Amino acid sequence: MSDKQLRKLPGVGRTTVARIVGFRPFRNNNDLFKVKGLGAKTLKKLGIVKDKKKKKKWYTIDGIDYPDTCLAKDKKYGTIDFFWRVDKDKRESISEPSPWVLRMRRISERIRREGPEGTMSKYVDNSYMWEEGFKFDWED
Repeated sequence: MSDKQLRKLPGVGRTTVARIVGFRPFRNNNDLFKVKGLGAKTLKKLGIVKDKKKKKKWYTIDGIDYPDTCLAKDKKYGTIDFFWRVDKDKRESISEPSPWVLRMRRISERIRREGPEGTMSKYVDNSYMWEEGFKFDWED
């Protein structure tokens, strides 16, 4: 939108338009809430609602709260404990993987698909991925 079009919006003045233009580009609707002069009421009139973040799950152990990212489930016994207390072979995550972890998984799967001659294996030795019986941690 141009400056003139932005000024026609209800509750948006010259100063706010200058701030909006200075903040561009916006990645999502939540970025609009960072602009000084654009409050929740003004944006609600325009039909823009703030997205709520997903809350982390918290667990209480001995009276202390811990996020689910520092806990793991023991596959053998089914108990939940700190991940560093559970053997790596028997460990199972209780939290959902973060976007970064999911991205790294996609990259690893791409490396395997491309094979040893692929662009991702040009400078790094990924030969272990093509050994017989190799599985990633997240594969069953």
